[in-house]
Amino acid sequence: IGDGTVVGAPPYSADELQDLHFVQSPLMPNVPDGVAKELVIVHPNHPPYKLFYNTATLQYEFNPIVWVNVPSTWSAGNYPATCGSYLGRLILAGSQGKPDVGSPIAGDTETVWCTEVTKWNTFTTTEVNPDDSVTFTTTYRSPIQWVYGQKDLLIGALEMEYIASADGILSSGDLGVNMHSTHGSANVQPAGFGEMVMFPAEGGTKVRSMLKSRDDEGWVAPDMTITNPEICGSGILRMVRMRNPHQMLVCLLGNGQLAI
Repeated sequence: IGDGTVVGAPPYSADELQDLHFVQSPLMPNVPDGVAKELVIVHPNHPPYKLFYNTATLQYEFNPIVWVNVPSTWSAGNYPATCGSYLGRLILAGSQGKPDVGSPIAGDTETVWCTEVTKWNTFTTTEVNPDDSVTFTTTYRSPIQWVYGQKDLLIGALEMEYIASADGILSSGDLGVNMHSTHGSANVQPAGFGEMVMFPAEGGTKVRSMLKSRDDEGWVAPDMTITNPEICGSGILRMVRMRNPHQMLVCLLGNGQLAI
């Protein structure tokens, strides 16, 4: 459809491409800006962008997201570094992966922003209704590397992993953030795999599988590389779930090889 061109110029340099995180919106055109199923793309040096297909012009467009009540602390080097989705919300988190001590930017390395339900460009000024936006900064002092919506909201930081959950709907008045493990994560988006979430642990040299366990009354994260502990030694750059011909996890490694 259309001539295949993209309207809008991506702001990223070549060396920033490997640090891009992205998530696909499931929403139809009842969102405030009329954009359906856009791909949200984030990098800490740039405001979040969206890639979408414009059915009116029959072209793909790559534009900055127009926010309602944008967080005041967002700035170059302090924009969200990772993203995900959970219970109808766009989840944005973190900033610089390794902030400089005393730097005036990178103040939001442990902050998570959750938009209003089904409104992926809207933050609420006063959070009073269950579907209002949710913003929280954890007490665990470690830069956030990834977020993933599963049975709970899973958050991977540089030195630990923790869980954000609620007894009912996720809201400011019913939110609990609890430590899960201290394996430490890399700035690589995890991959859902059945009831598990595979994430890059130990600085990206291991793959661990986070899943809920009745026996442990919480989440566990066994090492999936225990039978070949050196396989990811060069570091994981990307992770993706492969569905055909079988379910497999594919990891792009720092040495250019694929670990499957």
